[in-house]
Amino acid sequence: MAGASHAKEDAPVSEPVMVLRHGRETWCDMDTDTERPEKCLCFRCAHGPRGGGQRPCSMAKGLLKTCKAHAMAMLITRCGSWKPLER
Repeated sequence: MAGASHAKEDAPVSEPVMVLRHGRETWCDMDTDTERPEKCLCFRCAHGPRGGGQRPCSMAKGLLKTCKAHAMAMLITRCGSWKPLER
């Protein structure tokens, strides 16, 4: 289907709310922010914050630095360097 939308048309959209993150007030989509730890590849990567690997991810470090500087967050859905956590 060319031009098909991936949005759930019946799902209600939450309104952004003001929150305090990294010492700054910022707008937040709470629905997505709540899902971010379970959906973001960085949180499930051996190179990421929970992986404890020998080589911390330089891309994640750079993104975190940008996020802290601008009081924002990202949900990473694609990464060529992703490695599953060892359980």
